[in-house]
Amino acid sequence: MRLIVPLVAATVFALFAALYAWWPQTYAVLLEAWAVPIGEIPFIDFHAVLAAIQCHRLGEDVLVTNRCDLIGRPHVYSPLWLVLPMAADVQHTMAWGVGLAVALVIALATLPLPATPRAVAVMLAAVLSPSVVLAVERANNDMVVLLLAVLAGHLLARGPGLRLIAYGLLIGAALLKYYPAAALALALRESRARFLVIAAVSLASAVALGIAFADRWAESARLLVWVLRFGLYTFSLRNPIEYAVLDHPQLHEQPLHGLAVAALLAVFAALVWGWLLRLRREGLMVRLDQPADMLLAVSGLLIAGCFVSGSSLPYRAVLVLPAFPALLSGRRSAGVVAAILVFLLWLPLLHHAAAPLVAGGGLIGTVAGVWQALLITAKEIGWWLATSFLAAAAILPIFAFCPTSPSPNRHGRSR
Repeated sequence: MRLIVPLVAATVFALFAALYAWWPQTYAVLLEAWAVPIGEIPFIDFHAVLAAIQCHRLGEDVLVTNRCDLIGRPHVYSPLWLVLPMAADVQHTMAWGVGLAVALVIALATLPLPATPRAVAVMLAAVLSPSVVLAVERANNDMVVLLLAVLAGHLLARGPGLRLIAYGLLIGAALLKYYPAAALALALRESRARFLVIAAVSLASAVALGIAFADRWAESARLLVWVLRFGLYTFSLRNPIEYAVLDHPQLHEQPLHGLAVAALLAVFAALVWGWLLRLRREGLMVRLDQPADMLLAVSGLLIAGCFVSGSSLPYRAVLVLPAFPALLSGRRSAGVVAAILVFLLWLPLLHHAAAPLVAGGGLIGTVAGVWQALLITAKEIGWWLATSFLAAAAILPIFAFCPTSPSPNRHGRSR
């Protein structure tokens, strides 16, 4: 039954590909109705990566200008992308985009989804949501992080040798996108010696990257701050501050801004602690050999890393997909969080549908405007609750993995 999800996803993606090939106007209209803003061409975000690599090989400083990109975007990601040994030509954009979509379908087929109609329906709702379709249509490189996370999650449920490969994948993801470094906290499950090796390799990799591009970090940091800008559909721990200073941007320079961030971090930590206590009361079991638990842990740490480190656009919510098998396994709180995540994935469409009514004005426009405001408020509450739950669900196994006390396997025996 779990193959229903990848098969439906593959069918939908293939139908959109056919529409783009033969009826591009219908393709654009349907995606607009789906609240998926399309770019100048499909897979426009990965096109930017390919363009940056191509122009970098031609000697251009792509952190300043990028004439290979269709719309002239500078390279805003890790400099490591620029030296990857990959076939990088803007003429290969379509092939790379289709390849990422196919890889996503394969990754979905590997998820250990419970074989129940409810689980399949919820997973389909998540996969076909505007946020996930946006990630596929743009082929954003967060899709690469997702694929690495799914593979790492499966390997983390295996033996020590394969787990080392998983940490290597997570280190690679962190060097490419930074925030996946949060998932390396799972190394705390290992023995002290293995943990120190993983930590040393991680640190050495970061130092090597820093030295290799020492003269470019100032420009990269400036571009990174720009790309982490606030938006209506973004999710971030800092969003409450951003709403408060929309009309007073100068407040960003005040000392109170730092205090506000610290206060929000304290609130987030309190929420995580509350979820930890609740999950312990509900008897959440740590199963070292179960991919669903490892996928939940990896996904939870990735989302928490995004939430705390900056503003994330809706397509980054694709990173929650690996968490759904564990969330749909029957645990009470987990089922509620799964429903919240589906709502958040569909929120762009719910908000977008009211836009014409707001533009029309009058009483209906006022009511629609209130509806949109309530949706945005619910979005903020939803992301705080869901992200803190996912972080707690990841942290709880980490505590059990710590080598100071042997971790039980699914049969209750220590490893």
